[in-house]
Amino acid sequence: MKVENIKNCHSASLSFGALKVAKIRSIQSNSEDVFIYALQKDKDAHFCKSLMCDLLNSDNSRMQVAVPSIKAFIKGAFASIANSDSSAIAVKDGLPFGLLSAKVHPSGKNVHLSYIATWKTPDFKKVKKGGSMIMTYFFNKFKSKDKINLIPAFNSDCFYYRFGFDYEDEYEMTNMFISSEKIKHQLKHLSEKFDYKDLKDEKTVDLSEIIKL
Repeated sequence: MKVENIKNCHSASLSFGALKVAKIRSIQSNSEDVFIYALQKDKDAHFCKSLMCDLLNSDNSRMQVAVPSIKAFIKGAFASIANSDSSAIAVKDGLPFGLLSAKVHPSGKNVHLSYIATWKTPDFKKVKKGGSMIMTYFFNKFKSKDKINLIPAFNSDCFYYRFGFDYEDEYEMTNMFISSEKIKHQLKHLSEKFDYKDLKDEKTVDLSEIIKL
């Protein structure tokens, strides 16, 4: 895969117009809060490109999944932001470690989870339970929907099984889904592990002033 030149990566402006929408903390460990920032596509494209390029130019060991096409997956995850109805970045101690993007069905009743991607911090440290905290935010945001579906990448179906997803067709095993009833059950289970709080009336922030790339 052709990786964008690092010079082009850092020539992009780091202006970031994100809105802090959630705070999550692990109940089981005394760790720093994780903040979720909802992206604004018209303002955040340059920052996201810089973050993506930083990851693409990092050693493969910074990725969470050791497969040859993982950087193509990361690139696809960032590209999906442009066509998403909802996208967000997860940040801990000023370090971004994950993103998600989703599209709402035209009926408004269902949601397609396009991507969840996580990676290690620049010093190659994994954010413990990072994926679980992103899922906690995602379920809270879309808990009123009838169904959430997705197409798992690599062997990530094991990850989604843990959160109540199952294959729609046990023979084709392509699309996974979870019903609203199971989402509520998962949220109850997750509330025993994570202290979750929606943040309202927050001001738009420029994350380039506090985020570390």
